[in-house]
Amino acid sequence: MIQYNINDMFVMFTIASFLGFVFENIFCINWNGYIDNRNMTLPFIHGYGDAVTGIYMLLGIPSGSNIVMYFLCSFIIVCLSEIILGKTVEKICGFIWWNYDKFPLHITHYTSVPTSLGFASVITIFMKFCFVPVMDVIAILPLQIKFIFRIPMFVILTFDMFSSYTAMFKKRKHNNIWRIWVNKSKKDEEEFQYEYYLPHYNPFRRR
Repeated sequence: MIQYNINDMFVMFTIASFLGFVFENIFCINWNGYIDNRNMTLPFIHGYGDAVTGIYMLLGIPSGSNIVMYFLCSFIIVCLSEIILGKTVEKICGFIWWNYDKFPLHITHYTSVPTSLGFASVITIFMKFCFVPVMDVIAILPLQIKFIFRIPMFVILTFDMFSSYTAMFKKRKHNNIWRIWVNKSKKDEEEFQYEYYLPHYNPFRRR
């Protein structure tokens, strides 16, 4: 396995942040029927980059001998992280950021056994089968490309995260910028100014 350095980890941080944005919107489509900006301005979520790089530094890569313990540790980390982050934002910004009350075995509004098991499964699978192949590709990238991710991208994503939190603090609600409804049957009663609908095409409709 290729040895990784700090530049490689910053590139992985950016990739994981983008994959987190995609992952959340996939979940959001199935649960809410729409995709949105996930409270950010850019299509990246800082926390997922933090999670992947942080878990790698704490737990390394899962192997056959420790995969169960790795999964359980990931489960605990997810539970604690969601509760701490959710409670902190609720205390500072004055609203419930997300709500898992509809899930069985929920712990506060911000985590539940089923969702944390799901996140722990995704983390374990990604770290087991995807992390090393992606990092091996990253490791052979030109150093000039890595430098772009090491400082500029990290600073940009960090600024976007804090600006989004600031917007939520000022508005005392979610930082909704855009929303695209994919399944209108799930539309709630919330009025939102910048929402759109994907056109529905029926291939059997007569022209």
